[in-house]
Amino acid sequence: MTVVALSDLIRCQNDLIKALDSDSVSALEHATASVAAAIARLTSDPEWQKSLDVGEDVTYALKQAEAAKARVNFLTDRTRQRLE
Repeated sequence: MTVVALSDLIRCQNDLIKALDSDSVSALEHATASVAAAIARLTSDPEWQKSLDVGEDVTYALKQAEAAKARVNFLTDRTRQRLE
């Protein structure tokens, strides 16, 4: 269960990054909801942290989260500059 949920989270993160790069509000809303649902599925297993080794999938998921965060920060800065 946890491996499938983690793979699903990674897929949703990829979709989120694509949505952030696309400037499509509807794609961004859908991808954000998908990531939230994937995180909920992953964490619904009370033993999820114990079942995850620090392996390639976990490392990749963390890198994807950082990539999405960088894009959000960039878009926030760009919006702030436009408002000023």
